[in-house]
Amino acid sequence: RDQKAIKAASETFRINPDLDVEQAITELKVGEALVSTLLEDGAPSVVQRTLIAPPRSRLGPVTAKERAIIRSISPFEGKYDEAVDRESAEEVLAQKAADAAATAEEVEAEGEEEVRKRSRKTTSIWSKALKRATGAIAGSAASIAAASITGRKSRANPIKTGASSAAGSIATDLAGPLAGRFVRNLIGGLMR
Repeated sequence: RDQKAIKAASETFRINPDLDVEQAITELKVGEALVSTLLEDGAPSVVQRTLIAPPRSRLGPVTAKERAIIRSISPFEGKYDEAVDRESAEEVLAQKAADAAATAEEVEAEGEEEVRKRSRKTTSIWSKALKRATGAIAGSAASIAAASITGRKSRANPIKTGASSAAGSIATDLAGPLAGRFVRNLIGGLMR
């Protein structure tokens, strides 16, 4: 039975006149393999007996020098060096509530017409989208400039990047409250 399996396995390889594949299968040791790769035209190459190098690794932390080398060749080099403290939803809601209260007080004090003439204190969806699109376009243009200086080819597209950034911003601002309302209704329905 084993001989049949060995013969069947040896017949799947492209024949190598310098190697008896059937015998080589029975003589393989730890770290050895029979290998056939694809040629440029997609045909399999003749089978060869080879040694397989096991992966080398170690347990323990990397040294500061190794970490610096790994970070320098990483495509994310410098991206996460600076901590970013984004505005939380609680802060946004607190600001909107404070603005609404201040506007209500101003309406009582000065009248509705005077307050409508002033600009808004919190930014609108459109101004946020414009701000994000402008930032994305600037970043994309900077990567194109850097690529031309270094001689690399850049696939950055400022218009596409800006449009997708603006669309993402608008979608987030519109979908956020809807998703929150949906989850609240779902949880409220489950708690009844």
